Formats: sequence, structure tokens, C-alpha cells
Amino acid sequence: MRNETMKLGRLKKGSDGDVQKDIMDWYKGLFALKRSAAIGGVPDGMATLFREVWRGAVEQADHRLEADRAQLEVERAQAAAAVQEAQ
Repeated sequence: MRNETMKLGRLKKGSDGDVQKDIMDWYKGLFALKRSAAIGGVPDGMATLFREVWRGAVEQADHRLEADRAQLEVERAQAAAAVQEAQ
């Protein structure tokens, strides 16, 4: 660890204490993220359902965007071919 931190940041870190502190900081950030994602006052079952509905909506939007991008790419290729032909 010390060799890597010297390479990356010119800091001599990597003792057990340094690593444990970094791990604890990471867990604090993870727990804060989890708490911020919680839906206050809503039963767990409903919150899970809401998250699943949201995840499904995001997936549908992603699929729609993929289809739209593919269509735009076809139209771009057709436009480029039309420009090439016109020249």
C-alpha cells in the first residue's frame, strides 16, 4: 500500500491504521447514501415496490433511448449518403 500511495499521491500512507480509517470512511459514505435513499415514513414493502417501479421506468426509458439513438444513426447515415450523392 505504501508503495502505491507514493506512486499515486506522493503520500506515504498504507499502515493498518490508515487503511482502516479509509475503510471506515468508505462505509460511512455508503451508509449515508443508503440512508438518503430511504423513503421516510413509508413501510418497507411499499418502499421496495416504489424502487422497483422506478427501476422499471428507468430501464424502459433506457431502452427507448437506445431505439431512438439507433433510428437517429440510420437517419444520419441516410443524410450523409444524400449529401454525398448531391456532391
